[in-house]
Amino acid sequence: MKDESVSRLLELVKDEEPREQVSDRIISRINVQYLFIHLMELFSLAFGEVIRELGQSEESLVAGSEKDEQ
Repeated sequence: MKDESVSRLLELVKDEEPREQVSDRIISRINVQYLFIHLMELFSLAFGEVIRELGQSEESLVAGSEKDEQ
């Protein structure tokens, strides 16, 4: 992906786009990547919490079934 980004930037420079447009594209790409990273962090936190709760409920079910056996 890094090579692709570098080659794309070189193409933009070769096309002689104004520097402002090139920098705007770079900034927008960075912002999108930053947003994606934070969304993934939020999803992992949310799913981690759900998995923890499922694990706790499973443990309570196992403990309840052990009490029933006794």
